[in-house]
This record gives sequence, structure tokens and C-alpha cells, in this order.
Amino acid sequence: KPHLINSAVYSNGGGAFVGDDFWFVWKQRDPTGQVTLCQREKFNLKTGKRENLGICTNDLMATAAGTAVDPTTGNVYGIFWDSENMSSRELGIIDYPNGTRTTIATISQALYALCCDKNGQLYAVTQSGKLVKVDKTDGMLTEVGNTGVKPNVMQAAAIDTYTNKMYWTAVYKNANGKDEAGLYEVDLATAQATKLASYPGLDEFSTLRVLAPKAKDDAPAPASDLKATFAKAATSGKLSFKLPNETFAGSVLSGELAYSVSIDDEKQASGKGQAGQEVTVDITASTGLHNIAVVVSNSVGESPATSISQYTGYDKPLSPSDVTLAIDETTGKAHLSWAAPTAGENNGYVDTGHLTYNIVRHPDEKEIDGVSSTSFDDNLPTATATMYSYDVAAVNHSRKGQAATSNAVMYGRGYEVPWTETFDKASSLNLFTVIDANNDGSTWTWSRFKTKAVTYSYNSKNAADDWLLTPPISLKAGRKYKLTFDEHVTLASYPEKLEVSFGEGLNPASYQVAMKKTTFTNADFENQTVYITPATDGNYHIGFHACSDANNGLLYIDNLELDVEAEATAPAAVDDAKASAAAYGANPVTISFKAPVKAINGTSLQTISKVEVKVKNGDAVKVFETPAPGEALSCNDDNATKGQNHYVITAYNESGAGTRTEVTAFVGNDAPAAPADITASGNGDGSLNLSWTTPEKGKNGGYINKAQLTYTAYTVDEDGYANLYEEEIKGNSISLAYLDNTGDQRFEYFGVSATNKEGESDIMPSNSVIMGDAYTLPFADSFAYGKLAYGIWYSEKTGSNSFGLDDTTSADNDGGCVSFVAAEDKAIASFCSGKIALGGCDNPVLTFDYYCQPGSDDVLLTEINRAYIDTTVVKTINMGKETGATGWHHAVVSLHAFKSAPYIQLAFLAQIGKTGDKLLIDNIKIENNPELSVSGIMTRNEKNKLVYDLSGKLQQDNNLPQGLYITGGKKFVIR
Repeated sequence: KPHLINSAVYSNGGGAFVGDDFWFVWKQRDPTGQVTLCQREKFNLKTGKRENLGICTNDLMATAAGTAVDPTTGNVYGIFWDSENMSSRELGIIDYPNGTRTTIATISQALYALCCDKNGQLYAVTQSGKLVKVDKTDGMLTEVGNTGVKPNVMQAAAIDTYTNKMYWTAVYKNANGKDEAGLYEVDLATAQATKLASYPGLDEFSTLRVLAPKAKDDAPAPASDLKATFAKAATSGKLSFKLPNETFAGSVLSGELAYSVSIDDEKQASGKGQAGQEVTVDITASTGLHNIAVVVSNSVGESPATSISQYTGYDKPLSPSDVTLAIDETTGKAHLSWAAPTAGENNGYVDTGHLTYNIVRHPDEKEIDGVSSTSFDDNLPTATATMYSYDVAAVNHSRKGQAATSNAVMYGRGYEVPWTETFDKASSLNLFTVIDANNDGSTWTWSRFKTKAVTYSYNSKNAADDWLLTPPISLKAGRKYKLTFDEHVTLASYPEKLEVSFGEGLNPASYQVAMKKTTFTNADFENQTVYITPATDGNYHIGFHACSDANNGLLYIDNLELDVEAEATAPAAVDDAKASAAAYGANPVTISFKAPVKAINGTSLQTISKVEVKVKNGDAVKVFETPAPGEALSCNDDNATKGQNHYVITAYNESGAGTRTEVTAFVGNDAPAAPADITASGNGDGSLNLSWTTPEKGKNGGYINKAQLTYTAYTVDEDGYANLYEEEIKGNSISLAYLDNTGDQRFEYFGVSATNKEGESDIMPSNSVIMGDAYTLPFADSFAYGKLAYGIWYSEKTGSNSFGLDDTTSADNDGGCVSFVAAEDKAIASFCSGKIALGGCDNPVLTFDYYCQPGSDDVLLTEINRAYIDTTVVKTINMGKETGATGWHHAVVSLHAFKSAPYIQLAFLAQIGKTGDKLLIDNIKIENNPELSVSGIMTRNEKNKLVYDLSGKLQQDNNLPQGLYITGGKKFVIR
């Protein structure tokens, strides 16, 4: 009968016993039955430790034949699937520790119960029930005989190398077609199978091993009655045991025997005695837990070892029990008590009369050592409400045991408003009290699902009756307080019910209802508002009472905020509020502002009673008494913590608290903000560079040491995912020369992040660039029938419309052109080509047709981008200056200046003056044409920085209206 050792070993992908380890593959399947994941694991038979070694490929997964260990070589043979597709079976050798496998041969049929005899011969059973020998060199099968058992599904076999008997855990169908399973013994000479046991549960085995005998038959049986005796904490003592009077095989044993005593595999004593004699020897060990073993021998051989575990010296005591904390709220005195341990962790000696105790108070981690009694009184500091607990560990002559933790008790004054809780960490719940009133185990917990929030989880049988109580919050009688919170449910079909109450103490039965039981069905977060007006001053808890019906879903609560409603005559917010850390992100944080001069209703303030600067949800940093309205004020927080610090500034007058202002400052070294100006630009050889500028501040606005920044460059795939290109970059640029710039043209993007010891910034994307083989001359596209001749043409826009294909007209009567219709006045759009190689020709010329309405306000610029190095305006067409009839005009532009460029891109940039007007372009060509060539493109002197509009009028270079302009031979756009 199988005996369960561990239920977490899922060896359905095969495995093998190697020494004290069981190596195996765990396969998992999706609902369709396809293998989705295989993982390689190891289980130690001595320690019970299981290790997941990671995902592996399907070719490490054994078939139903399983594996077999060759005792002559230690190799693990198996029948495996050939690949991820599992299309055929292979004989191979698997190396489980390294996760690799070699292939010997393809196996033509399904095999089961692979095993290996003491000489290294492999055996298996075919699907028809025949026992076969398997050649380890070529996978050839040699029939031995028929077992009469036709296997199916996973099963295992092993050969006892001592007796050369084969044992097989077979699963098969009986004569009636029903499934059966059992343990069989198989004669390797005849294939005769004899059933030894049945498995009514149809147990399937992936691996089987027969352990070799621990001793020879006529060697002595193990020693018995081992007992180690040490006085109290002594490390020297005696070991007694009885020599055997039987052989290992159970026969009578007499005469003289030898024995050897070892501690942790080091020999301590040896001697001789008669069979059946009781022996006592002296032993010595160091302080600690030891394995003491005895081996008996005769002329035939040694017995198996008999051993015991024994701790010597002072043991670590067990944890104290019944650790109980009580706090007197009147005096602030904490009383801690516990029961002393009476035993050690290893059953060693504990000097119970001289135990001391080490105590740690949480959350401030105050340590108190050397307490000799089983109780302790502690005076707690006066502070905002804090949840206290204590760890108590017993110490036995310097040997410290594990600590036990007390119950948690809240003590301290109530939090001041404004009070918030965003539940960003699991520890957020430490200050809350959770009451599972119906004791069904379903209650409020912290959850990171969807968002970090607190969640009530349904019970399938019981309606909810669960309270979530806030820490105490100091409220004033008669003041109106506004509570807001976010909530949502799992699905609208699983409504949740919530009630909100408030009161003093931790008994919700005495609370006053602020929001009656309300049913919520929203599956996304919605903000709720509840108003609270206490009758007396006090420290109040707000209770969120889940009261949903049974077997519904989840109720989420997040972003709790409580603040007093300000009176209209209370002060308005302070002005010019700032908070900043000292140089290099160090303390102190300086908070500065100007006292308000107006009340909330806009009237002038006559007096201000005080302005309070507080750490949000914490203590006051500074209170400015009776400042003058408009007075500049500042203070320092010398105790700001590393990270983001939040401060609330509130002015008061006779009407109470005014409008609050919140400022933040980051202390310490911050993770970097993202680099800026990520630019992919070109080189003269056609390759690209990626450059960026260094961030000035941290991700949270804090200090960064820019000299310590490194950068990571990424390529961005078509789905928007960033893929690593190069990391640990020291400067502010990198070559992209190693990217594939061949094949069909395509858009590619890049990204860059900054990194320091505090973390990595967001990835900031670059401009897009076109990669791939450039189009060659002649380049021509007439957009015939409203279609593109090249894969890359694209349009960019500033308004609603852009360039698009138009099959209603054309300049060359082929039924197509591109057009841009303005959806607003002064609409701007561009029409851009892919990469075009001029091929080193001497006289490259651009020609195109455009539809002209002389006298209109429309403008068309023609630009050449030289391999992402620079962009030049090569022709400006101002329709207001054009003459002749309305209709198609022809343009000729020399590209002689760009003949040496590795490639160019052509762009038409249009501005249309009036809504509804249209600009059309057709019949675009670039070719080598000496007859049409001109000497070049005339541009203004680069030193002349005057700005002209497209009609040639000189413009003032400040306060330019929206439109297109030329300066230095280059165009720019004012949007």
C-alpha cells in the first residue's frame, strides 16, 4: 500500500531518484488539454525540502514510459517527447541538475515501465503487453515475452539489483474492459507477470525505486536501546546501547562483535563485546544538536547504523506563552505578562530558575534586555494614536530562543483632521480594528488586486457582519465633518451593502449611524460623501460596516479622507506655499508661505489667530501665533523622513480652520525623473544616433546626483513594448548603427530611461524614424485611382484634418491625387515620403503638380530631410502671389545640394487660410534630369536671423501669430 510522504510532489512529467534527491518535471495543462507549462523541481528525501528550479522545455517531459537509472554509469535514461509539439518519442539521457537532455534514437511505438537491471540492460513494456529489451545505443527493441497485461496511462517499474526481480505498478483494463491497477513482479527471462497487490484507487506512479539492502544477510543487525545521558548542561556524558543477538537476515547471532560510536560522523569510541551484551561508553560533544550513531560489525560486514539526536549544553528555550498586553489609557502605562517556557527548542537543558527575557516594543523598536521576571511595565510616550505590541524572547545562559508576540493595543491621542488613508501598503491596516462579528472567517483584509485597497470578502453561507474601525480621530462638538471614500464591488450582479457609523471606543453597537445601509452595484470606483457632526468633543472611530447578503462578491474601500467643513468667514488658503529639502536632499525641510489676506468668502481678514504647519496625519511642525495677514512665514522640519514628506498648512481665526494647503518635499536621494529630448538623429553615413538630456530632478521632485546616473536604451516594438538595446550607458548618446536597417520600410521608435541606486525612471520615447531599404530613383507616384505606389507615405496635422488620397480628380487624368481640406482657418498639415536614395546621381530633380487658386491665403512648402540630419525648405509656393488661371500648376526643384546624402525624405507642408478650402498635390517625381537641373537652392546667410512670412514681408520675431515662417533658410511653425 502506498504511504504518503509529501503531497506537493507533482511528478506527472516523469522523474528519477538520484541519491537522496528525487528530480522531477511538473507539467500543467490548460482547459483544452494542451501543455502550457513545464517546471523542473527537486525534492530531498531526507530533509523534505522542495525546490522549484524554473520553467523548462517540453522535451524534458517523459512519456508514460518514465525514466530509469543505470546503476553501472549513473545515467538517467528515459523515453521523452521530441519537442514542444510532442510529435514523436525519443530515447535519451536526461541531466536533471542542469536541465538538459541528449537524444539517442527515435522510438517507433509507445512504451511503458522503463527500468534497468544491475548490468545496465534497459527493459520496457509495449502497449500490447510485451516485455522488451531496449538497446541503449540505438533504441532497438528485442522481445522477451508477453506479460499478459496491456498498460495504459502513466506507470513505473524498477528492478531490484540484489535479486534481479522486476516490479511494475501497472494500470490497465481487465477482461471486462474496466480499469485496474496493481503491483506486479515480472520474470525478466520469461516475461511472466505475477500480481502482488491491487490498487483500488487506480494509483498511477511516475517513478519507482527498489532500495538496496542496508547490510549483508549474515552481518549483524543494528544495535538497539541507544540512550545518551548528560547531567543538566554538561557536554560530557555516557552512551548506552545493546549489541544485537541476530543477523541482519534474522538468524541467531553469537560470539564477539565489534562496535564503533561516532558523533556527527566523527569517531568517539570503539570496542568489542558479546552478542546481546549491554555496553556503556563515555562521550563528549560541543554545545549544540548532535547525531550519535553506533555501527556493529563481524567478519561478514557492518550493520546498518543506529542513531539518536541529542542536544548538549544549554538549549535555546521555547517561546514564552500567553504573552498579554494591557494599556491603562489614563496613565499611559503598559503592562506586559507571560508564562515562562519549561523546555528547549531541541529538547535540551533549560535552566528554568535563571531565565531572563529580551523585549522589543513595536512599532518604535525600543529594546529592553535582561528582564528577570515574567512581567514588565512600560511608560508609553504621549503621541498620536499608535498600535503597540511587544516581542518577548527567553534567554537561557546567553542562548536566546524565538520571540513570541503579544496582542496589539492602540494608545495615544486622536489624529487631528485633516486625516487620510490611501491603503498603499499592507501595513496601512495596522492602525485599524477589524471585527468579524459573526466569526465566519470572512472579513476585511488588505488587497492589491486591481488597486491597493481594503476589501471585504464574501462568505458563501453567512451574510456579512464585519466592521472596519479607523484609528481614533479628534473631533469637536457641533462641528460638521466631511468624510469621503471610494468604493466599488466585483460586478453589478453581485451587489454589496455598507453602513457607516461613528462613535467613541471600540464597540460599534454604541455608534451613531452616519450613512444608512446602502446597496452599491458599481464595478468601478465611485466617490462617496458622508457628513458627521459629533455632539461632544472626543476621540472618535469611524466604522465601515459590511452587511451584504451571503454569497455575493467583494467590496472595496479606498482613499478615506476626513476634514472639518470650513466656515465662509474662515481664512482662505495661504499663498506661495513651498516645501523643499536642504542641499543634496538633506534635512531640514523648509516650508515657506504667506499668511492669507482674504477669508473664504473673499472679504479681507482683520486678524489671524494662528497658522499651523503639520505633518500630514502627524504632529505639528510649527504653530505661528497671531501672524499678520500677508506676512511671510517659514519653518523647518528637522525630522523629515527619507522619501516623500507631506505637510498641511492651515490658517485659523474666530471662525475656525480655513482652507488647507498641502505641500510636499522629497528627502534623500531620489530615483531619477525621465531624461528629456529623446532624439533619434542621423549621421553622414546613414546610421542613426540616439541622444537625450539629463534629468534635473528626481522622479518625486527630489535630489539626484547627476554624475551617478546611467542610462538604458530600448527599442520599442509595434505593440509599444520596450526591448533592451543597451544598458549602463554613461553619457548622453549612443549609436544605433547595429540595428537592422534593411527590408521593407517601417516606423521605429526608441526609448531611454535613467537609473541610479534608488531606481529607474519611466522610459521616455523618442521621435519616430523610418528604417529599411531606401526607395531608389526614379521615384514616382501619381496616386493613380486613389492608391499609393509606395508603402510609406504619411501625414501629420495640427488640426482636425490631414492629407488623404483623393480619387475625384488628378493632374494627369489617372484618377488620383492627394488632398488636404481645411477644417478650420489656417489649418496646417504635412504629407511625407519614406526614405529615398538619390544614388549619387549628379542632377537629381523633384517635379510635382499642385492645384493653385491664385490670390488665396494658402501656402505650400516643399522640404527635404537629409537622413535625419537636418531639414531644408527647397521651395515655397505662396498662392497669394501666384498668377494665371485657377488649376493645376507644375513645379520643378533641383535637389543637387542633396546628391551626396545617404538618403532623403520629401515633405510637403501646407497651410490653408480658410475653412473648407482644399489643397491638392499630384504626379510627384524625383529623377536624374540634367535638362531640368538648376544650380542649387539659394538661402539667406545663416548669420541673418531675420524672420519673414511666406509673402516675403519682414516680421518682428516676438509675438508672432499662428502660421508658417522662414528664417535662416529654414521653416518653422507657430501653432
